[in-house]
Amino acid sequence: MDGAWGGLTENAFIAFARDYGYLNQSLTPRSASHLASLAFRSLSQIAAQSSTFTLFSIKDNPLIAKEVQQNLKDQGFYTG
Repeated sequence: MDGAWGGLTENAFIAFARDYGYLNQSLTPRSASHLASLAFRSLSQIAAQSSTFTLFSIKDNPLIAKEVQQNLKDQGFYTG
């Protein structure tokens, strides 16, 4: 990673966009938020941010989804 948007970055972004249903020629606020959220491994890491992440952007992160489920279950909201 060198900060230059070259072929490897292009291919990686196209793969990300394809896998999550985004346009591969645009970095929208929605796709940027989703991509940023994938870097987080826990709710506490998200809580420490000043940004808001949409549910869409975090629901595909299994580590965060599992933690959300556990917290909701602990509070009696999740019965699955």
